[in-house]
Amino acid sequence: MAGPALGLVWWAGLTVLLVRYGRRDPRLNNALKHWVSKLRWRPINRIVVKLGPLQLRWSEIGIVVVTAVLSLTVWLVQAGIWHLDQRWGIGHVLMWQAIAVATAFIAVVDSVLQLVPNALLVILAAFAGVALVIQCVQVWVEINDADQLPWNAVGTVLSGKAMGFGLAALAFLAVRVVSRGGLGAGDVKLYALLGACAGFTGVIALILISLFLSAVVGLGLVVFRKRKGKDALPLAPFTFVAVLVALGLGF
Repeated sequence: MAGPALGLVWWAGLTVLLVRYGRRDPRLNNALKHWVSKLRWRPINRIVVKLGPLQLRWSEIGIVVVTAVLSLTVWLVQAGIWHLDQRWGIGHVLMWQAIAVATAFIAVVDSVLQLVPNALLVILAAFAGVALVIQCVQVWVEINDADQLPWNAVGTVLSGKAMGFGLAALAFLAVRVVSRGGLGAGDVKLYALLGACAGFTGVIALILISLFLSAVVGLGLVVFRKRKGKDALPLAPFTFVAVLVALGLGF
């Protein structure tokens, strides 16, 4: 029961921080309104739910629903199907829960405004840090019970995260330099952070999947003359899809 309980706490914490962020920075709400207007859900703009002294606007209801759906999906896939909570620890599942939720809202903002808000990266980094501590503690306890060397196991976890961070940071920084700013600084920071969260193999999967998807979509838009070849596509939406694919593959 500890796993689902932590997952529920994780969902509540992410939801509260995202709602508070939406209230302080209008960019998230503006991006959500953009997609609502695209989907012709205009009447929902007037919806206000009153819970005692608390008022939840429709955008905040959307935040609650999206975080709940993504959190449940992560736990059903990683713990229910792949049993990664038993193989790699509850901290691993909590890490991917934070990744899925944060990249979803980063994708929403980036798709409309073509920027990656630093506040959302800070939220992801904070939850990822706590999840990493939980994962290391669980690994230490399990290895210690098995009369092995716990430092070796913890070192393996941390080195994987460090290698993921280094690979993503250097690769995307190099692309930004070569493209002369064609790749945004926000994308560099996002993937460096994802490298530290998902580890070496995880971030390689995210990079390959997201770049493949962006190349296919970009080529399709050029072929059908919806976009010129020099026009840049926001990368975060493809990153979010890559996160969902990686989850399905058991990363």
